[in-house]
Amino acid sequence: MKQPVRVVSVRYACDSKPKRAPDEDLEAYAARVQQVALDHLSGALSSAFEAVRRDAQDDDAPPVTFVTAPEFYWNVRWDELRDVDELHALVDLQLDPVRRAIGAIADRFPVQQYGPIVFLPGTVAMLVKHEAAADVPDNGMLVGPYVSLNFTFATTNFLPPLAHDDDDGDGDAPRRAAIWPKRHTSWIDYGKSVDAPDTPLAHTFRLDDGTLVTVLKTSDVSPQSATAEPPPSSPYQGPRLSDSFDNRLGDAPPFGIDICLDFLKWRRHPGNDVKPPHLDDSALVLDFVLSYGVNPTDRAFDVPDSLQYIAHNDGRSRKEVVVFAVDRTRTRWQRIAEAPCVRHLSSSDRERVAIHAFDVDVPGADGTP
Repeated sequence: MKQPVRVVSVRYACDSKPKRAPDEDLEAYAARVQQVALDHLSGALSSAFEAVRRDAQDDDAPPVTFVTAPEFYWNVRWDELRDVDELHALVDLQLDPVRRAIGAIADRFPVQQYGPIVFLPGTVAMLVKHEAAADVPDNGMLVGPYVSLNFTFATTNFLPPLAHDDDDGDGDAPRRAAIWPKRHTSWIDYGKSVDAPDTPLAHTFRLDDGTLVTVLKTSDVSPQSATAEPPPSSPYQGPRLSDSFDNRLGDAPPFGIDICLDFLKWRRHPGNDVKPPHLDDSALVLDFVLSYGVNPTDRAFDVPDSLQYIAHNDGRSRKEVVVFAVDRTRTRWQRIAEAPCVRHLSSSDRERVAIHAFDVDVPGADGTP
């Protein structure tokens, strides 16, 4: 049977983030960057859903909507980190604040008014010391190795919170969320990459004070999740993307996530050991690519038999957003036109958001196509 799906892609040029003032401490700068990202995301979604509302018929049931933003959406500029101490401090300044910001966005678009929404709103990246660096002093000219934590927080507006309160006194119940990490680190991910002698397993980046930071090219960070089991009525039973990431959220069709270089390696070398873990999911119908530096292409490559659409959101200056319909009979895939409702968006709104709508084939209640 057919299930309607909407994809709202928030456009953002991640190299246009605010710069840090000379006398601005890192905490204030990180908070300012996150507020800019939050306001941009909220404004883009408000415009998109108003366009949807103006185009909808009275008897239209709201489809499942997926919201995306590009890689590094929530990050400070890496060229604004001044020393290793700030590199370490960034984890606490980004991890929980970004989770809370994404939860706040989900709260602004309740399911009763906007229908079910799955949020995949870009990534946040930071570095943590690898165990091999435990005895390496932080005040040397070369530090590390570090492991990249570059991931998207995935959440929804329809799963209940984990608890009524998280006992920290502020009444903020943690929203159910999942973390999907990027596994392959690019030479552009953490600022000024430099050549280093014989480092086949690591990239080397330079901080503002000249310190060289080595970062492993592969991250072994596992997906993490805190979500509910699907209701018995859901057609999407069976295995998840992994034991710790649930890609069957309510009635949303099963989806995958690929972050930048992970997707590029899969596209270049399908079937090799670089394949994403979700390729073992026999019901996957949508794949979302969040990137900064991967050109969307309609050239066909090997994908799971169940995969029907690939939605790509790239965060470079062109702010390119594309949805491809997978067709195994062609060497080039079709680019899906934007939804008719975009005619209600102003030209400036279309610079910050794209809307696509299409149907996916899903199993019926009895398991039949």
